[in-house]
Amino acid sequence: LKNGSVDSRFGQDGFVSNPASSSSNPANSSTAYPYPSGAATGITVTQGQIFVFGHDNGANCCTTSILLALQSNGRPEADFGQNGIVTTDLPSATAGEVMEVGPDGSLLLASNGIYTGGCGGYTIERYKTSGLPDTSFPKIASGSALPSSGASVSTNIPGYNTPQVSSLFTLPGGDIVALGVATNCDPTNASSSSNTSSNPLFLARYHSNGSPDEGFGNGGVVVLAGLTIPTGSSIPQNLVGGILEPNGDIVVSASTTSGLILEAVRPTGGLNRSFGNAGQVEIPNYQDEAVAVANGGAGNILVIQGGPEQWIVSRYFGTSP
Repeated sequence: LKNGSVDSRFGQDGFVSNPASSSSNPANSSTAYPYPSGAATGITVTQGQIFVFGHDNGANCCTTSILLALQSNGRPEADFGQNGIVTTDLPSATAGEVMEVGPDGSLLLASNGIYTGGCGGYTIERYKTSGLPDTSFPKIASGSALPSSGASVSTNIPGYNTPQVSSLFTLPGGDIVALGVATNCDPTNASSSSNTSSNPLFLARYHSNGSPDEGFGNGGVVVLAGLTIPTGSSIPQNLVGGILEPNGDIVVSASTTSGLILEAVRPTGGLNRSFGNAGQVEIPNYQDEAVAVANGGAGNILVIQGGPEQWIVSRYFGTSP
């Protein structure tokens, strides 16, 4: 086998797909799996299992989340859901999903939604390793998701009615942190929203049982006023990111027109002011954009920036010794 060639041992000749209509699609064949029509928004791998997550794209577009489990060879994981598939009805049209695998193999799925009036919010649910909903874990909702979600745990982002989640973290002790962007929306005229010129990032922390961590920030929520993205921006991973440091700090990043800004948040929700300049590091935009941050091991932080002709990887000391 040559490096870079398709691994024909995976799925059907190297591909796993739901039926496609385009004849140019190499995965479009009579042997394509009968998965629901829909859009995939992410993929993660844990302990040899592959999880693909997204949402439907049928007549009632984007109102059902789809979670697909595959074996390492690309075949459906028969013991997960129904032939490897779990679907969950959503209270609104989804605007994207984020997934995190817990230390026990459980699956956390955050769904960002667009609700009545065009305003947004998010829900978080947990699934067992079998794909069944974890009924011991409450449904969490925030923003415009609250009225129709049936959630038993609500999260209020002070001053903002349209929060959207971009990342989920499971902390060593089992606590859960949601990272996202907080915006405002006028439900009577969403196209003319009441957003300011930029929208701050936020962190919401929950105990392993789904209850808010009241000892974190303000009732379990920290709004990072020093980290913002422009109004009208979506929240792809290259705009908003975060990594967990060995000492429990969360280093959060926001990509701006001038570069990348990092902030270090302590487990209690306050800034770690020993990091950079009073808790914040500004990284110049050496290329077109600061694309992403990653954990570089030993407490280090890796940053990659990319442009039309060159990419740059740089490394910074983190908050851990």
